[in-house]
Amino acid sequence: MNASPKTWTILGAAGPSGSALVERLLLGTATDGDRLVLVDPDGEALGSLVASLGSQASRVRAEVSEAGSEVAAAAFAESFAVVDASAAHGEQRLALARAALAGGAHWVDLCDRRATPEELSELDGAATAAERVALTSAGLHCALTAAFARTMVDGLVRTNEILIGVIRDPARAGATALTGWLERFGERPKLLIGGEWSQRAPFGDRRRFPHPGAHADLFAENFDVPEHDLFTERPYRATSVRVSLSIPGRLERSALHRAGKRVATGKADAGREARKLARFSKLIGRGNRPSVVTLIVRGIDPDRLPRERRLSLLAPTGLAALDAIPAGLCLNRLARGEFAEPGVQPVVQALEAAELESELSAAGVTVTRGDLSGWRAPGA
Repeated sequence: MNASPKTWTILGAAGPSGSALVERLLLGTATDGDRLVLVDPDGEALGSLVASLGSQASRVRAEVSEAGSEVAAAAFAESFAVVDASAAHGEQRLALARAALAGGAHWVDLCDRRATPEELSELDGAATAAERVALTSAGLHCALTAAFARTMVDGLVRTNEILIGVIRDPARAGATALTGWLERFGERPKLLIGGEWSQRAPFGDRRRFPHPGAHADLFAENFDVPEHDLFTERPYRATSVRVSLSIPGRLERSALHRAGKRVATGKADAGREARKLARFSKLIGRGNRPSVVTLIVRGIDPDRLPRERRLSLLAPTGLAALDAIPAGLCLNRLARGEFAEPGVQPVVQALEAAELESELSAAGVTVTRGDLSGWRAPGA
């Protein structure tokens, strides 16, 4: 890592993923001379975050600001990298990335929306000219799931299907994630299912997902994330990709659907509805359930026999660590200059599964594996 001090600007710093990344940066990714600029519209949450940092608080500067405002943009010129863990999307996120690159900063986002890599691709020329890197999907999707899927397809002569299931507690998801879910209700993403492309509404195709243990019977629904496109290219070449989301509580699922329909019809604001959903989830006694990410790869081995490989990650404190750990590793590489080629690139092959698993285990994430015969004991 370069010894020269750096400034890292974190947008959406007070959210679950943003705050987990701040902690990770201060504990290891950032050097002692580095400083962090924390940007978030929630002044109370931002103040609580800074207070929780103890002696490390002297290394941060907090800015209460909507992402994209002049206060946020002013920090870009002094930043080595701008990391977006906010709820910004569409033209707003595109404008933020453009401003960061124009200010001489690298851009890294944790977005799980397939539209973001597609939208940011138009900035490739600007990033290349500025000799800066724009990394997209550097969190759970795709930096983490892509690395594990790559090891799971290794040795198969054909990959028939990749299934990715996510269980997430709304009370722990944070306003950023909930806002993103609600905004998807008016969309009809193009999905590759059964080897054919079709358009289906998110949160409309309900089925049970085979998570391990007590989570196996939860209903899962379509979820629009970058893997739908990225996993159909080499080295994955999957003929079918499904990514789904499960919410543990039936009442919370119903509340999400009602709120999503109001947002889709223009009757409600996504951010306001997201905050209401989070409060509702906490009021009914939730907020302490683990989050789970499960990958299942089905294919054919060199002997022409069917194979199924399973891997599941259980995060007792929510999915924030599953965003922050791969993002932190990507930022390490960026600081060391290991992304040699400037331009826009999704984080699909930047990380290795072994290093991710080591970091996840240290963070208390339980890893469970299985195959066609079912799930094995965690760690086996």
